Amino acid sequence: MPQAGHLRQEWDTELSPPPPEDWESEAREWEYVGIVGEATDAYWMKSYEVKWKNWQRNDAMGTNTTWQRSSVDMKDEERFWDRERADERAVEAKESLDLKIGLEPDQPWHDDITHEVQNAYVEKAIESRRRGSREYYGNWEEIAHITEGDSDDDQHDGESARSASPEIQEVQRNLCRELQTKWNQAIRLAGAAALDIISSPDEQIPPGLEDFEYCENHYVRAEGVDHPDPTAFLVGCECHQGCNRIQSCDCQAGSDMVNEAGERQYAYNSEHIFKFNLSPGVEVVECNSLCNCPDTCQNRVAQRPRDVPMEVFHTGDHGWGVCAKVQLPVGKVLGIYTGNLIHRRDAEGLSEEHRSYIFDLDAHETEDDNSNMQQYSVDSFNHGNWSRFIK
Repeated sequence: MPQAGHLRQEWDTELSPPPPEDWESEAREWEYVGIVGEATDAYWMKSYEVKWKNWQRNDAMGTNTTWQRSSVDMKDEERFWDRERADERAVEAKESLDLKIGLEPDQPWHDDITHEVQNAYVEKAIESRRRGSREYYGNWEEIAHITEGDSDDDQHDGESARSASPEIQEVQRNLCRELQTKWNQAIRLAGAAALDIISSPDEQIPPGLEDFEYCENHYVRAEGVDHPDPTAFLVGCECHQGCNRIQSCDCQAGSDMVNEAGERQYAYNSEHIFKFNLSPGVEVVECNSLCNCPDTCQNRVAQRPRDVPMEVFHTGDHGWGVCAKVQLPVGKVLGIYTGNLIHRRDAEGLSEEHRSYIFDLDAHETEDDNSNMQQYSVDSFNHGNWSRFIK
């Protein structure tokens, strides 16, 4: 039997490439209207249908859309599109658990995954399990509690009563699998390594995560937190072959990372390992979206897709934690702390538990700075990634 890799290779070689588009001029920049559709192939790779302004094909229909993979130039539009579709699927799952089985009329068989995504299969499965678990726990308050005065036999019976039934354990196992599947869909779209969720001894999943939005390497911006124009505060470099000489790297002009001689220096070596040369209060300035260096540049590290598989697990007495599934070299960077980007003042009044998931972006703040409007925090209570489980 051929291996999966061979099957994919045979599949890819059998696909006919699309005909080249006539863009009239390679030098002209075309303006797009926005994303109008999406498709997910059998390997869970997503493509977006983009509608263009002032361009159309020279065909009978005069179509003006093209399909493309994730693009750096459209990251914000893609995130907005993905978030809107996710919200729609969540609403659909709460309204009805009915599933459309089988192919739609005129639906190609290879659009099966797209069909499942559009019809909220994962969201409905999670909602179904969640409703089932509520039914199982419907009379939970009627179970008698064990007191210190109980006999050994009574305690033994109580332990049995407190243990989850096989039916409940199966529901929780399925919830765990569904949650892991949903998160890994978002992880694959970000190009990152997989994440496993190892359920607790009683098969519970991490609490409060039924509607959690997984964001591997981007922020979700709260209402009132705008996305500024990067050209207003970032400087790009012209290092087309990669940033090897920091003195000629324009984007590092504002960096405070200097050696004992006062010369600017990178935070990472050529193997993308952090060099621990950062003074207290100094930020790492990586290359940005305005830079011309490639993704392999030694100064693009935290922004790169995570290449280390992670595992969320139950620690026992200390709740849930996270660890890498492989041994890491000292200085290996895994990613960033993501979540909902909020104004600092909006964190006031939140519960102590909620605030424990908030990280203040306060590198440039001083004790005399009282401007709450320009103070920001990252809230990973309802949005975030694996880093929210760091103990």
